[in-house]
Amino acid sequence: MVWSGILAGRDVGRAGFAGLLAVYVLDHPSVEPAIFAIAVTGMSLGRMGEDHGRALKLLGGAVMVALAGALAPRPELMEDLTGTLLLFGAALGLALLVMPAHRRATTG
Repeated sequence: MVWSGILAGRDVGRAGFAGLLAVYVLDHPSVEPAIFAIAVTGMSLGRMGEDHGRALKLLGGAVMVALAGALAPRPELMEDLTGTLLLFGAALGLALLVMPAHRRATTG
């Protein structure tokens, strides 16, 4: 729905829409198995420890907070690559700032 809304907003004609839809439908199934293979390979290389799991949860939470905090007042940030990279960079920075404090709190 979002994708077709973006195309409609850009005044893409019926033929252009059909062509882009065909590219999407043909491309999407080829990307998913590649992502799955990378994930399975990465997980089989080593087990994730409790510290790694907590860091991953912290990073994921920071990304969600950054997205919610930015997209509620200014959704146009995600319309260009620079805004998107800045948003995800801020989330990573937030997670890196919180991680040492979290480690100190959990170790004693």
